[in-house]
Amino acid sequence: MRMLACAASAAFFLVAASAATAEAYDFIGTWQIESRIDATGCEDGMKTENVEATVSQKGNKLVFALGPVSMDAELKGDDLHVTGGYEDEGLITKDLKLRIEGGKMVGGGSWTYSTEGFECEGTETFNGTKSS
Repeated sequence: MRMLACAASAAFFLVAASAATAEAYDFIGTWQIESRIDATGCEDGMKTENVEATVSQKGNKLVFALGPVSMDAELKGDDLHVTGGYEDEGLITKDLKLRIEGGKMVGGGSWTYSTEGFECEGTETFNGTKSS
């Protein structure tokens, strides 16, 4: 009986591990994303941009790229958690949580823009479809 319970536990672990890996593969690829940006806290209003994003795997890490900007990504449960910063006339840092729902990548998060003597915050939401 104990051997049967161990075998069942091992089988469950293998299925669970396979499911977690499959979720990461769901994110990997190129996405066409509509990004809605709320920059009212930066006196820049609301805007919508269409961008291409790529999720790739490098070793044991996932990378989320928006054009030339790459940020670290980590699968946490069903969410792809993206964090990072880049220069664009000041430092922009992002903290995003994305998930797959009905074959689409959805989610969003917050960002901060800072330059010498000025800092502001905003949010953005993503809604994307996989193109490859």
